[in-house]
Amino acid sequence: MKEPEAVSSLNWTGCRYWLALVLIVSIVGTGFAQDDSKSSAIDWTRHAFPLQRDDAQLTGPGADWIVKNAASCQFVLFGEQHGVAGMPAVVAAVYTQLQSDDFDYLVMERGPWVSRQFSSNGVAATIQESPFSVAFDYDGEVRLLKEVEASFKGSGNAFWGVDQSLTAIHALIRLSQILPTHASRRAANGLVLKDALQGGRFLSRDYSADLAMIRELAGPKINEEASLILDALEVSQSIFVAYHEKQRDEAGIGISDILREQYMKDQFDAYMAEAKENGVENPKCILKMGGAHVMEGVGTNGVRTLGDHLQAIAESNGSDALHISIRSHSAESSWPVDVFEDESMVLIDMRSLRELDSESALTGFDERMKRDVRQYDAVLLLRDAGSDSSVEIKGYEVEFRQGLLTQIAVVVLPFLVSISLIVPLARKLIQGRKRTDLMKPFSPWLMVTLFAVALITVITLQVLRLRRGDTPEVSQLTNAPWMLVLELVCVLLPIILCVLMFKKSWWSFGQRIHFMLVSASVVGMAVFTHWWNLGRMFG
Repeated sequence: MKEPEAVSSLNWTGCRYWLALVLIVSIVGTGFAQDDSKSSAIDWTRHAFPLQRDDAQLTGPGADWIVKNAASCQFVLFGEQHGVAGMPAVVAAVYTQLQSDDFDYLVMERGPWVSRQFSSNGVAATIQESPFSVAFDYDGEVRLLKEVEASFKGSGNAFWGVDQSLTAIHALIRLSQILPTHASRRAANGLVLKDALQGGRFLSRDYSADLAMIRELAGPKINEEASLILDALEVSQSIFVAYHEKQRDEAGIGISDILREQYMKDQFDAYMAEAKENGVENPKCILKMGGAHVMEGVGTNGVRTLGDHLQAIAESNGSDALHISIRSHSAESSWPVDVFEDESMVLIDMRSLRELDSESALTGFDERMKRDVRQYDAVLLLRDAGSDSSVEIKGYEVEFRQGLLTQIAVVVLPFLVSISLIVPLARKLIQGRKRTDLMKPFSPWLMVTLFAVALITVITLQVLRLRRGDTPEVSQLTNAPWMLVLELVCVLLPIILCVLMFKKSWWSFGQRIHFMLVSASVVGMAVFTHWWNLGRMFG
């Protein structure tokens, strides 16, 4: 009789657990149903407006919403997802449509130097000459730049680049061309080689002493462009170094985020001042940057955004700023797919959603959606936009890289030819020549071989030192007059030995041909050490 009782007791206990589980599921399910009903209760026809892009123009209610709201604004800010197809075309269309309302300038997430090159040298030429300096190397970006260049009617620079420099190599090449003194140009050449041998990572390491030395060598006659480049490289290096070292302030905010956002604000203010000098009192701008930079208030990185800064500027001028997030949308995204119906692009009005009771209508929104409502005026969704292609700039990048490798190969070839001088000396030793023959004054093979060994040793040590040059102490530029002496010897020694070639007892025909090749190689290495300024690079 006890066994059935035990079974009965076990069944009753299980029933209690099942009843509790059903009750919990019912409560949770009711809550989910309430959230879904509150979210789905929104009449999206009042907040979501379709738009299309036809013949480089935006049409539809969403396009009308942008034009209408931009009319009372000084700035229209697009916060994008980088590399999404179609987004640059939307910004290009808005730029074209708002030009009649004096929106002349395009503010970009690019360095100030390359952005000014777009205006002064043209977009196509700048991309071809400095491809690694162009951030976000997508084909849609290139088309946007060219469309703005073709339609720009304002004064000054059409493109306002307010971000840190992406790389240093093209800027350093430009410095080697425009710095006022020979010593500073040679120092810049040395830094080009340093950046190339380190795979373009010059800005991610603390080489501030190198840049300071270039300023010192350039002196007071440095021009505006060179000063702009050095300023940008110094700030960019501090941002990248802080990022790689994961430096944070007392509140836990990344130092690189603080430096970068402040640099953007400072650069924007500088462009505004420049426009005022050109007679444009309150210039109107369209911004196309990452969403974290254009939203109002504090960004996702914990720093007050550039967009917040622009909002304050616009309000001080009695105007406003329009903050629009533009992003790709899929079935997995937070915003409901049914707002699209049959449209590929939909604009959702965040201003009208902010007017709703947040405790009721917005309860079903996730945290990102709530942040969108608080910090943007609109969200422009592109259905399944996909990734943009990167063909044009990538082609120029490959072309530049191959050219750089060719230059290095031209240096390596004479280096290898010079090593061949060791072979005759080794043959003499193997053949057991007399010591007096080897030490004979002005013995050509001995002189050239010893010199080649010394030169190869010096260059090898310098390259190894370069590869380990991770600290300012190692990378700091010095005058190194001994390198000038070595360069002079590299040129004079072949000349002296050419005179000795007339002594027939010393030279066979094959030896003369060999020596001519080696002489050309030694002179080539002398030019190399001077042009790339190895002495100033390594001390």
